[in-house]
Amino acid sequence: MGDETRAIVLRVRGGDLEAFGALVRRYELGVRAYLAARLDDRHEAEDLAQEVFVTAYRNLDSYAPERPLGAWLRGMAANLLRNHLRKRREAPGAEGFLAALVEKVAPDPGRAVEALRRCVEGLDARSRELVERRYAREEPLAEIGRALELQHSALTMSLHRLRARLRDCMERRLAAP
Repeated sequence: MGDETRAIVLRVRGGDLEAFGALVRRYELGVRAYLAARLDDRHEAEDLAQEVFVTAYRNLDSYAPERPLGAWLRGMAANLLRNHLRKRREAPGAEGFLAALVEKVAPDPGRAVEALRRCVEGLDARSRELVERRYAREEPLAEIGRALELQHSALTMSLHRLRARLRDCMERRLAAP
């Protein structure tokens, strides 16, 4: 790491937020490019890049100055990206959850749609809003999290639980004569 970057890191470790801004400006293009090359969604790449710098700020004391800072940040980006992709696989997005749920009970999709509507109506207001934003309006997780002031992990866990509740509710409704 160059002397200038080392001096900036020391200032950040001392609590200088403006110095951290200088680090972000210096490295954000590389981090964003790294993530954008690996994700189809530009907004996801931007959100993850922000998360990289928040994580970097929190963990700057663990950074070893003899290592290149760009490589350290890219390693952090790689870890966050890996976790993000794993969570995304575990938490299906809007692009098919409701359709898959309805198709599961074919050959009577009309009855399934009605069961789903009633199950959603039975949710509390906040849960209905989450379902509406994610599965009807197909809003990105980051946008929903900001709007509802939820951390990514809390949001994905809430959606996971809601999907399970809706699935159970539909199965009960459709099992009834």
